[in-house]
Amino acid sequence: MKNIMHKTTLREIRGSLGRWMAILAIVALGVGFFCGLKMCKNDFMKTGDEYVLSHNFYNYKLLTTLGLEEEDVKIIEAAEGVKAAEGSWSSDVLVSDGSSDGAELVFKFHTLLDDMNYLELKAGQLPSESNQFAGDRRYFTEADLGRKITLTSTNDEDTLDLFAHETYELVGIVDSPEYLNHERGTTSLGSGTVSGFAYIPAEGWDSEIYTEIYVDSVVEKRIITKHS
Repeated sequence: MKNIMHKTTLREIRGSLGRWMAILAIVALGVGFFCGLKMCKNDFMKTGDEYVLSHNFYNYKLLTTLGLEEEDVKIIEAAEGVKAAEGSWSSDVLVSDGSSDGAELVFKFHTLLDDMNYLELKAGQLPSESNQFAGDRRYFTEADLGRKITLTSTNDEDTLDLFAHETYELVGIVDSPEYLNHERGTTSLGSGTVSGFAYIPAEGWDSEIYTEIYVDSVVEKRIITKHS
């Protein structure tokens, strides 16, 4: 009986060899893909850990609609388990980049911090003057260095009052640890999509009320906290 079954099976395989080979190839591809992901898991996690550590990525970001003051920063910095705390500003802003079509774009402005969220410089230099900024590598190129963007009058007054200048000059092209993927986020302004980010020094803002506080704690920074 076994010999008959083996012969029948072999006959069926020989009769449709192409189909059986295709099934075998699909199974082998699936197994190989799964094994590859399984083996690469720790490398992915290690790469992520090393990236956030080397850029001193923040552990916590504290936000409030009421605003935050320097006294709040000092209170948080004195809390148990906190290594450092920095007050910061950020805002979605409608800008004109000087292009011929005159279109308004939405940029997310951030503060260039001293001790957290280190930027990775790709070209040019980090801003040293209050009217300079470092721009998103996915929007700007090295040829754009020296280019200026202007905050448009269509921004509300509260937004414009946050800034020390109306125009900022691009002096550096950077990657930011706050943007780990290709998306730059959504916004209630303009088209609803953020075109890119810009980092300006603290002196580039004209407000004593912070929009957020970044916290660096004694907890080890990891994107994925469980290794297996």
